[in-house]
Order: sequence, then structure tokens, then C-alpha cells
Amino acid sequence: MKKSDILFSLFLLVGAGLLYSPSLGSGFVFDDEFLIVGDHSIREPDNLPGFFLRPSFSYYRPLRSISYHLDYRHWGLNPLGYHLTSIILHGICALLFFLLLKSRGVGFQVRAGAGLLFLLHPIATEPVIYLSARAELLGTLFTLLFLLAGTNFIASGRPGRALAWRLSVIAGAGRRSPG
Repeated sequence: MKKSDILFSLFLLVGAGLLYSPSLGSGFVFDDEFLIVGDHSIREPDNLPGFFLRPSFSYYRPLRSISYHLDYRHWGLNPLGYHLTSIILHGICALLFFLLLKSRGVGFQVRAGAGLLFLLHPIATEPVIYLSARAELLGTLFTLLFLLAGTNFIASGRPGRALAWRLSVIAGAGRRSPG
């Protein structure tokens, strides 16, 4: 990877932190209270299999629940850590988008502009600052991983990349539970 790509990648990650740093002082609001504070399953230390076996509040979103669980293990119910995780996820998504464009042969100026637009676009505001919208961030993350792994697999034809491609599809799958 070129030095310009590395510097811009760092810029995207730091930019996400600076852009959304005001949300670090926010608390839990609206559905955050219900999905995070009210969900006692995220506090159970050995509940990882449970997130895959039963829906949380009628939604089957095990990766969202696991991300809350990991936040809880490190931060307890301090919303700062949950907001920090969302900001980091958004920065990683912007970086993956930039890398996806690079893998498709898009020139640096175009992919840097597109990555910056991805980072700054107001449509991302709700998923980043509204903690109960973390499923959208995770869906974006795994969609971008899917596209990046698929692009790399098609370009290389290597079986290991096909496995990464399939795993990103499985990980990004979130569905509403029946009933």
C-alpha cells in the first residue's frame, strides 16, 4: 500500500473520531434504554451462545447483542464506551469503502473524495450517535467486508478468499424472528 493510502486511511479513522466526538458525552436515549440498559442478557458473562439461540426483544440480531455485551464487559453501563465503539465502527466502514474502491482500480483522488463523502454524509449520523441503530453500522461493516472479500476472491480465485467472502455473508445476516 502506498504512503498516501496509509495516511488517508489514518485520516478517515481520526476524522470519524473528531467528527462524532460530541456524541461521547451523550447518554442512553429512547430505545437505547430498552435495548441496552433493559437487556439483562448482555450482562451475563457466558451468554455468547445465547445471542445466537434466542432473539433479543423479537429481533434476531446476535452480532448487535454481542457488540453490546463486549461494550458492557469493558464499560459497564457507561454510554461513553458504547458511543466510542460506534464511532470506531463508522471509521472502519469509511476505511473499508476506501479500500473497496482501491481494489476496483479507482484513482486516489476519486476514492479519497468518495471515502470522505462516506465519512461526512449526514445519513450516517443516526447509526453512529443513536446506539440502538448499531445494527446498521454492523450491517454496513459486513456488507463492505463481503464486497471487498468477493472482489478479492474474483481477482485472485484463491479458496481462502472465497471462505472470507462466505463468512462475511453469514455474519452480516440479520433477520426478524418469526412470530
